[in-house]
Amino acid sequence: MALIKRIVLFTTSLFFIIILLVGATKGFATPLYAGAGKGTLDCEDFVKTTSELDEEGNLHGRSYIYRLEYIQWAYGFLTAFNIRHYEQKNYFKDLNSIAGKDVTYEDMYEKLVRSCEQLDIKNNNDFGIAVYSIFARLPGQPI
Repeated sequence: MALIKRIVLFTTSLFFIIILLVGATKGFATPLYAGAGKGTLDCEDFVKTTSELDEEGNLHGRSYIYRLEYIQWAYGFLTAFNIRHYEQKNYFKDLNSIAGKDVTYEDMYEKLVRSCEQLDIKNNNDFGIAVYSIFARLPGQPI
């Protein structure tokens, strides 16, 4: 009889602990949407967060970090596009015009801003689409 009481007490305690943990973790968790990342943000947010100036007219430190994050995300996205392009067409696109030794972060930032400006504001103006439009204009030749 004592063993049954302990088993019942253990299972009910375990049940309530699980309920408590699930409730606590769901309450603090943020939802992750499919495709979450810099590509799901608008170009308007991209330009606004990466061009804030301080009182002296210099680029704000936070904006500089955001700019680096966006550019690094864009490079990763372009690499993924290039791999997918190779799988489909059997050749890579030439990324030297956007990632060569002579290309600086500022050059890439300007290309991203220009690409965002070319998108129709009423239509999808996602940052990911702006990156894809850069990729679509890159030259590529079969091996």
